[in-house]
Amino acid sequence: MEQAQRNPALADYIIEQGPKHIQCSISNALTQAHDAGLINCPRPDFSAQFYFGIIRELEWRILMNMKVDEDEQETINYIHYCVDRFLDGHQ
Repeated sequence: MEQAQRNPALADYIIEQGPKHIQCSISNALTQAHDAGLINCPRPDFSAQFYFGIIRELEWRILMNMKVDEDEQETINYIHYCVDRFLDGHQ
């Protein structure tokens, strides 16, 4: 991350190969589910950003080598809760 601040090309590469790639995969899955009539998701790009944001705070804590306050079960409960709310919003 420190090197990415000095090298914009490296920062772009990291974003494109990491978070953006994952978000694109999520968006594609949401598009397929929407097209199949399984969910209501007219803006899969926005929904993918929202879904990916569920773990963003945990991800940053890990990347910054910070303590994650919750125990493993609490983290799993958090993710399940957020995914359930996400799916509820797309019914």
